[in-house]
Amino acid sequence: MNYSRFIKEHKKIEAEKKDELKALKIRLEKMKEDKERLLRRESEDAGADK
Repeated sequence: MNYSRFIKEHKKIEAEKKDELKALKIRLEKMKEDKERLLRRESEDAGADK
């Protein structure tokens, strides 16, 4: 494998990693929001039980 092809492949792999990282960050944010929403709902339900 020549050097320029190696660099091209490396850049492609790095770009894929960045895309995966962005997707994971988005999923993490969504999970945090879902958790907050669930905790709020549970605390509201606990307040309604009293």
